Amino acid sequence: MQPQPGKAQLSQVSAFPSKAEITAFLFRSFPSSGIDDSLTVVDRTRILAGIASTLGELGYHRKKAYVLKELLGGLIPALVEARKRGAAEMGIHPAASLASLDAAVLGARGRPSQLPFGDNEMGVQGFLNMVCHAHGIDCAHRARAGPHGGEASPEVKVDGSKSISKVSSDDAEAINQRAVHQASAKAFGSVERKMDILRLCIHICEALPDLEGVLDFSAELLRTSGSGIAPGPDDSNGSPALSIDEQLRLWANISRTVGAARQLGLEHLAADYWDDFLVRGVDMIPSTSNHPVSHAKDDLDTVAKSTADAATGPFLYNPFSQNEPEKSSRPLIVAGEEAVFRVTLQNLYDFDLEIESIRLGSTENDCDAQAQACLIGPYRTQSIFLTATWSQSGSTNVSGCMAKIRGCRERWFPLFDKPWSLKPDIKVAPSHLYIPQSLQPPQAEDRPRKKDSRASRGPIPSTLGLDIISALPSVVLKNISLPQSAIMLLEGETKSFKMTLHNTSKSVTADLILPTFEDSTATQFQAALANKELTPSDLYELESAAASKSLRWLREGDDANPIIRPGEETTLEIEIIGKPGLSDASIQISYAHLGVPRSELKGRFYTRQLSIPLTITVNASVELTRTDLLPFNPSSAWQNQQRQSTNSRPPSATKSETSMPTRRPLSMSNRPKSAKPTSNENRFQALLSRVSLSPDDTSHCLLCLDCRNSWPTPLSVSIQVRSPTPSAAQSPTSTSPKHADTSKLTYTVHESLQPGHTKRILLLLPRVHLPTAHRPIPSVAAKKQFIVPSAPQASRAAQLAAREAFWYREEVLRSLHATWTEESSQRTGSINTRRIRLSQRMVEAYKLPEVGVEMSLAVSAHALADDDRDPNTKDDDVAAAAAAPLVEQFAPTGYAVPLSTPLTLTAVVTNRSRAPIHPVLRLQPRVAGEQQHDALDVGGKFLVHGLLQRALPVLGPGERSEGLELGIVVLGRGRWVVGGVVEEVRVLDDDEEEEEEEEDGDGGMRTGGGREGKRVRERRIWVVESEVEVVGKG
Repeated sequence: MQPQPGKAQLSQVSAFPSKAEITAFLFRSFPSSGIDDSLTVVDRTRILAGIASTLGELGYHRKKAYVLKELLGGLIPALVEARKRGAAEMGIHPAASLASLDAAVLGARGRPSQLPFGDNEMGVQGFLNMVCHAHGIDCAHRARAGPHGGEASPEVKVDGSKSISKVSSDDAEAINQRAVHQASAKAFGSVERKMDILRLCIHICEALPDLEGVLDFSAELLRTSGSGIAPGPDDSNGSPALSIDEQLRLWANISRTVGAARQLGLEHLAADYWDDFLVRGVDMIPSTSNHPVSHAKDDLDTVAKSTADAATGPFLYNPFSQNEPEKSSRPLIVAGEEAVFRVTLQNLYDFDLEIESIRLGSTENDCDAQAQACLIGPYRTQSIFLTATWSQSGSTNVSGCMAKIRGCRERWFPLFDKPWSLKPDIKVAPSHLYIPQSLQPPQAEDRPRKKDSRASRGPIPSTLGLDIISALPSVVLKNISLPQSAIMLLEGETKSFKMTLHNTSKSVTADLILPTFEDSTATQFQAALANKELTPSDLYELESAAASKSLRWLREGDDANPIIRPGEETTLEIEIIGKPGLSDASIQISYAHLGVPRSELKGRFYTRQLSIPLTITVNASVELTRTDLLPFNPSSAWQNQQRQSTNSRPPSATKSETSMPTRRPLSMSNRPKSAKPTSNENRFQALLSRVSLSPDDTSHCLLCLDCRNSWPTPLSVSIQVRSPTPSAAQSPTSTSPKHADTSKLTYTVHESLQPGHTKRILLLLPRVHLPTAHRPIPSVAAKKQFIVPSAPQASRAAQLAAREAFWYREEVLRSLHATWTEESSQRTGSINTRRIRLSQRMVEAYKLPEVGVEMSLAVSAHALADDDRDPNTKDDDVAAAAAAPLVEQFAPTGYAVPLSTPLTLTAVVTNRSRAPIHPVLRLQPRVAGEQQHDALDVGGKFLVHGLLQRALPVLGPGERSEGLELGIVVLGRGRWVVGGVVEEVRVLDDDEEEEEEEEDGDGGMRTGGGREGKRVRERRIWVVESEVEVVGKG
């Protein structure tokens, strides 16, 4: 039976040998490793090449790689031997350099294009690339620019005149893919075997000789042995797998090969640098004092407001006092000016890396980058400084550097500032879990395409964004009137100096000049204000002291804005005040070119700042070591009034002084003649003689100031006492020294102080009443945020006492103005009176009570009535009797009265508070020298006609009651005192007081009675200060 055609064909196919049989047959023909004289090098190479080709067709790539390695191992000795023979035939030493050998081979013309082995060079390189590919070494990324070909990438502008192109293997995307591919290839195969193959390739290229191959495979060996990562600052995994000696040998081999190529005229021949992560950081170095600072238009309004009102706050934010740019903003570069950048370079190999030229590159704006050479030490990151200049304003990005490394071609290196290493992407699906069909992932053909994961896993290049602004002026200090920028002051002294500014710019005008000042006292005040346990009065003192600046710009006019044109100069005058603790200061002059008036400015503008340091020495001058405030007897004022009225009366009306029992206090004029008064006593006596000569003078108090001269020369002290006007005393906001001009000058006291001496100066201050003395203590800082104090809160009474002391102290400070003068040099300054502190006793001596009672005594009208007159008395006698005073006044409230004579005591009550009161007056007569609670009954010798307790109508703020008359008769000799108290009958509602409590916010005691949340106020009692002394005479 004939076989079927299909079966015959199947039997013929099955008759072919299997892969295993073919492989066994090939390896039976594998030449031995020893030297076989029967096989030439050519025959052995052909046999091994055929075996490798067949194994590749069968898919045995590992066996193919093994055979190719044996093929290379057999070629190297033969090529070396052939080179020795050729050198011997030409009379050249075998150890001669490649340049000498190749020059002899090239002949007289010596052109690289006429190499006799030119056709075989590409074949040998292709063969070696195939061997490397078989061992997992991908050499396809090696590309060349210029004569070696390669697709050009987008241009990167590195200077203003030309642009340098990168080849496709230099752009960020190609480097990203290459880094991922090389890092993935390192995870497969043996790195040692790969390095052995590359060493064999280098030996073959050296034996041929093939200079380009030597450079390619030497660079590839360094790249393969490297870590292929971008290590972080604390990462130690960046070391290469080669020994230090072999790394040095490869680096020297590359340098020697490039030198030989230069001698042969192959200028383009260079290696491809083996580390893509050369540039690890690019930062712009801001200028210490000349970098621009961005500002908004509102900053000008803020500075204008703070200049107009310097007391708005001690540390009011001044945007022009800050010289540091915002950390979150992009770096600023001025067009046409050189910018300095710090570039961080990495070298992960153990040999010095010589960079012949490196410069910055920008992709979006023209720049003129200066090239620089440098040397990077072995295995380190090193920073260098590069400069670049941009000619146009706008925005740009610095994305890397163009670098030329010795022995390597010039190429583009992107910026990689973040650490990177390839992380394995391993996903294993658990087989023991059941996944429903609805939750299973779609099939490959239904699954949407994703972006290449390799690119997303690769290193991400970074860029440094820059903002290029228009040209700015450059202002420098040309001259300052202070020698060595130092000055010596006395405390309170004011001096001024001048400084000349010069605009060095050739085309830009500085039309905005804003000086700001900083001194050493600001830090001290800020540290003191950080204390959360400060009382409100102490906090106000610190804030007011910090608000008074030590330096001030003396403008020629309120709207004087100096302009410095290109190449011109201007002069500024600065005033400085000596303050305790002032040791140094800094004048910061912000300047800019706006180009338009300030009112028309839109958007943001940029300024520069010129800092001028000053050294200041402040010595002590006159100090207030001790202060005291005492009550003052009004007898002197009454005596002056009596003397003035006596001098103003006609001579016929004057009468000699009658004898009466007087109790004048011991004054300077009553001292014995033997006691010689001092100059201070004479001054005080003259001051007493002028008290209450003005009709609007009120009662006074005595202020004692102990002044000490701490300067080694005599100083003259002048203290002006100002009498506050009623409007100034009533104003609730007149707490600043600038309101002192609302007062009128009363008198001035002069005193001379010797060096180191202390003198007490006595002053008479008019007593005042402040209706708003219990309002909260303000804060100098405007719109200060309320902060809950950490210290325990004082009681309501203690808080009110502290407020009262604060406001009356401010009134005392407003009424005083103290200065000192050095007669020898005519230096002058002010004395710090804010060292005055008032205790509760001093406050009581200085303030007038809220309710005042004025009492006077006169003869009753019935004593001179017509029905009591003697009919035999003539009219002239009646007139004389009426003119003769029956009551003699010997003190402001002291009267000598005849016995058994009807007298009338008149009392007038004045309400000085801001709230209406409903008072009752209780008069309390007693024997002089006894206290009220110990006084005996005076009814036997001191008769009273009427009620001692009188109810008064409601008195509004500032109102006076009508005179309340009380008849009295003195029956015997003696001394009596009529005092009294004023008590509220009922508490009236006070809207102003409620508003004050709302502003208080201190959480005082409140109750639910009456209006909800209203503080309960008890009825008040006021004691009469000026009691009437009555002396009965016989």
